[in-house]
Amino acid sequence: MKSFVKKIALPLAMALIAGVALPVSAQIPSIPNKNRSTTTNRYPRERNGVAYGTQYDWLSMRNATVNDIAHLDAGQVRVLKNSIYARHGYIFNDARLKSYFSSQSWYRPRKREIPASEMNKFEQYNVVFLKKYDH
Repeated sequence: MKSFVKKIALPLAMALIAGVALPVSAQIPSIPNKNRSTTTNRYPRERNGVAYGTQYDWLSMRNATVNDIAHLDAGQVRVLKNSIYARHGYIFNDARLKSYFSSQSWYRPRKREIPASEMNKFEQYNVVFLKKYDH
C-alpha cells in the first residue's frame, strides 16, 4: 500500500493540485475518436461473412507483433482486438465499442457469438496476442 501511495497516488494528487498535465503513460487509454474515418475503402466488401476494405484487414493476413502495437495505448489495442470480432459481425454489449464500430461504414452487426472455428489462424493468434496488451 505504501508503494502505491508513493508511486501513483501521491504524484497524481500533486499533479492535479498543481494543474500539471500527467505524462501520457498515466492517462486513461481511450477508444479512438468515432468521428474519424477508419476505412481505407469507401465501399468495403464482404468475403465469407467477413468485412474487408478496412484498416484492420491485416489482422486477418498476418500475426501481430509487439512492434505493431508499441505506439498504441491499451484502449487502442482493445479496439484492434475487437475489430477482428467486428469484421465478423459481432454484436457488442459494451457501449463504447458498440458506438465506435457502429460509426464504421463496414460494420454489420449480426452475431452474438463468433466461435474460433470461424476465424482463420491469424485472427485466432491475434485475438490471444492482443488480449495480453488490452488492459
